[in-house]
Amino acid sequence: MPYKISIKALEKNDSVFFKSMLHLVQRQLSAEWEFAEVADITVVDVEQTDGKRFWEQAINDKKCVIAYARHNIYDAQWFLPKPIRVQPLITLLNTLLECQNHASQIPLNNTTASQQPLIVKTIIESLPPLVPQIPETSLNNANNNFDPTQYLLGLLQKAIQTKKIQRFSCAGLPPVYISPTDRRCFTNKLGMSLSQLSSAQKMMYGAYAEHIDSTELSIDMLLTEVDKNNLVLYPIETLLWITTLSASHGRLIVSYPSRCSVRLKQWPNFAVLPHQPSHMNLAAFMLKNGVDLPTVAAKTQVELNVVIDFFNACQVLGLTQTEEKHNPQQEKSVSGAKRHLFRGILKRLMS
Repeated sequence: MPYKISIKALEKNDSVFFKSMLHLVQRQLSAEWEFAEVADITVVDVEQTDGKRFWEQAINDKKCVIAYARHNIYDAQWFLPKPIRVQPLITLLNTLLECQNHASQIPLNNTTASQQPLIVKTIIESLPPLVPQIPETSLNNANNNFDPTQYLLGLLQKAIQTKKIQRFSCAGLPPVYISPTDRRCFTNKLGMSLSQLSSAQKMMYGAYAEHIDSTELSIDMLLTEVDKNNLVLYPIETLLWITTLSASHGRLIVSYPSRCSVRLKQWPNFAVLPHQPSHMNLAAFMLKNGVDLPTVAAKTQVELNVVIDFFNACQVLGLTQTEEKHNPQQEKSVSGAKRHLFRGILKRLMS
């Protein structure tokens, strides 16, 4: 039997996206989940008045509830950040099941486990707060690197290589179109601030490739659909940039040395690249300094996951270059060898 999960006080769009997302991520979950009107575990929008009341009552009744908000304002035991994204949802649900299985010592495929309340009181009281995010050690974990081929970004890059006009769609989300030879893309209107992206846009731009349907189009079909859906024209770099930011989740892009020094070759064109204020600071620093990413984060006081996402997006657009890291020990060794050589030459000249 599948585990059941319900929602409370979510806005209409969030409700639709949550149900769609739950269906899309099934392959990445450690057990089967399904949506139900009533369930032992409930996702609650605590930013809504009804949600706050439900939350307070549920906590008093020792029920398992997940706080859904922009920030963990209640320091909740279980927390899902807005907007709904694939990786945090997968992390949350799989962790819930791991905790349940560990506490009950009942295999996940045992029917009786599904019939019990999913999270018992002892788990709720003893576990540390869960905020799904990429571990800080992601730079050193090759298995946790960002692989563009697994996401919409990889499909876009492949379409650019094949020079085929294509439409990409996913579970009722707004589709995107790409015309590689013209270096153009078409999508819903974008604000140039990341905070202006809708939940639907974020879900689409960060979607897994296996969930996306791609269709090759003629130029006439492209123009017809663009006109019909009132889509907006952008440079192809805009879509490559935003799909990278939406999918990398603080993981360094594959095949890139984790500890090499990097810098920007040129200033990103933020006029066509949706961004956040910290991206300006990062661009200014990385234009002048060639250091590794942890140092960039420390010097700019920007969170490392934000630095990594920004770097990935710049790398995809070809805006980065690597530099050999300065090694004081090696330089000291070389200098010592040179001094020894010069001393020997001087002795021979004076003898």
